[in-house]
Amino acid sequence: MEHEERSASSAAYRSDDDDGPSFDCTNPDLMDILLRVSKDPEADIKVTRKNIKAFFLDIFIAGTSTTADAMVWTMAEILNHPAIFKRVRQEIHDLTNGSGNNRLVEETDIPNLHYLQAVVKEALRLHPPVMAAPRVCREACRVGGFDIPKGVAVALNVYSITRDPDVWENPDEFSPERFLQGKVEKGFQANGFAAFGGGRRMCPGSNLAFTVICYAVAAMVQCFDLKVGNGEDGVRMEAGLGMTMSLAKPLVCLPLLQVCLDQFQMEASSL
Repeated sequence: MEHEERSASSAAYRSDDDDGPSFDCTNPDLMDILLRVSKDPEADIKVTRKNIKAFFLDIFIAGTSTTADAMVWTMAEILNHPAIFKRVRQEIHDLTNGSGNNRLVEETDIPNLHYLQAVVKEALRLHPPVMAAPRVCREACRVGGFDIPKGVAVALNVYSITRDPDVWENPDEFSPERFLQGKVEKGFQANGFAAFGGGRRMCPGSNLAFTVICYAVAAMVQCFDLKVGNGEDGVRMEAGLGMTMSLAKPLVCLPLLQVCLDQFQMEASSL
C-alpha cells in the first residue's frame, strides 16, 4: 500500500522529513516492479497481491535466516573440531600468503578453497536449514507405495535424506573429507545431498548462498581465534524449533584477533 500511494503521488518525491529517504519512481525497486506487473492486464505472467506477499516472505525466510543458520552450524561444528578449524585456516593461509603476498581472503578465492567447501557441505548435510521440502502433486501419482491424490501436498524429509546410512558412511559423524572424494562429490548434485532441495524446484539461490556461507566462514577463521563462551567446553548441538533449523541456544564465542590490525588498516585505506 505504501509503495502504491507514493507511486501515485508523483514520478519523483521526497518524504516530509528533509533528512528522510527519497523515492524516485523513475528508478523503481523490486516491489514497484511487481506491483506494476500485477496491474498490467497484458502481462505474460499474472501476479496477484498474495503472490507478491508470498514472494517477499520467501526472500526473508528462505534467503536470510537459512543462510545465517547455516553459518552458525558450520562455525559450531568446526569449534567442536579444532583439527578441522586449523586445517581450514592453513588452507586459507597457503592461498593468501603465497608469492610474498599477505592479504585477507576474498570471495574469488572460494573456488580454490576445496577443504573449506567440503566443511560447509558437510555442515549443510548434517544440519540442513530447511528440514522438509513440500511439493503439491499436479496429478494423482504413486510414491513409495502410497497413492497420492491430485492437489495433495507431500513433504520430503530432507533431514533424513542427508543422513541416510544407505548413501552416507557414518552419517551422524562430521567428516568433511567425504566431500573430497569424487564419488561423493556427485552426491552433492544428486539425491544424496538435498540441503538445497532438488529438481526443477530446488533453491534458485543455492550457488549464491553457498558462496556467502563459505566467504563468511573463511573470513572468521582467518581473522579470529574463536573460543566457546559461557564456560562451555564445546558447543551443544541441539536443534531448536522453528521454521528453519537453528541451534536451540545462541552460539556464544569469544573472538581473539588473529590478523594484525595494521593489515586491516592497509586494506581499508586502499578502498
